[in-house]
Amino acid sequence: MIIFSLIILFFNSLLAQSSSLSLYGIGERIYSYDANSVSIGNSRLFTSNSNDFSISSQSTYYNNSQANLSMSMSFSKMQSDSIDELLSNNFHHLSFGFPITDNQYFMLSMNPRFRSNIVLNGDFEFIGANQSNIDYDEDGEYDPLQYRNDYEMSGGISEISSSISSKLNDNISLGFKIGQLFGTNSMEHVSYFHVIDFDAEGNLINQDANYPPVVYRTFNKYNYSSLTYKIDMRFNLRNDNVLAFYFGQSDHLDVSLDSFTKSVEQNGSIVLDYDYTKDYIFKGYMDYGIGFKSHIYENFGYILELQKYDAFHSLES
Repeated sequence: MIIFSLIILFFNSLLAQSSSLSLYGIGERIYSYDANSVSIGNSRLFTSNSNDFSISSQSTYYNNSQANLSMSMSFSKMQSDSIDELLSNNFHHLSFGFPITDNQYFMLSMNPRFRSNIVLNGDFEFIGANQSNIDYDEDGEYDPLQYRNDYEMSGGISEISSSISSKLNDNISLGFKIGQLFGTNSMEHVSYFHVIDFDAEGNLINQDANYPPVVYRTFNKYNYSSLTYKIDMRFNLRNDNVLAFYFGQSDHLDVSLDSFTKSVEQNGSIVLDYDYTKDYIFKGYMDYGIGFKSHIYENFGYILELQKYDAFHSLES
């Protein structure tokens, strides 16, 4: 049995993946924070725990007869042709729970739901005179440019929540969670433009002394807010089989945008400077799933689980 467990652990390490989803939208969704559930296929309803207590399934909390302080972190590494190396070391979950009665359990928790954390520094690229629309020296001919783009994205949406778990009878248990989404996402884009020229041999000549380079900076800060709800229920069937399901959703996601754009020459002259604020409303997410755990004999069984997540999206879509 020990050898079998080591083989499973080895293949889990080989198949562990990092993701570049933190580059897009509100960031990468975080929903795996219980190692016992991840070890059996990233289950949201079941666990390899001997007492059937799973952090991700509220209807199992009552199985824990003691106060519980939990924290989890994740480590990941990714390499690609565009990104030399993307490392992350992220806090995923913090909770404290305690039994109210022999059949009821209460828990407070906080965890990130979406995260962006990346910095991209681009290489210099060229815009030829035949593609440029800028005439710096006002000689009637467009000038070639050299430019570079840098990006930085950080922050995301977190959730603070309270949950209660109750054993209704010997065969039915119920869990309910209510939470508050909050957080800030910052996205910065900086472009550097330099006027260049070429000598008779085709060598690049830097023109910064004659034409100060321009730095174009755009900074967007998004603030998020919404309420979340989740119900989780399971039924103990004959022969130790279990049928379980969960359904969660959020209210509309309120988004407040603070944005400013500034274009500054190297000598400090401000070419462009403006800012604005805007509020958005997005339709809330829906998260639901159903699972079945079958116990065939003492050391053998199987789990079937279906999960579906519908992300935030525009009310107009």
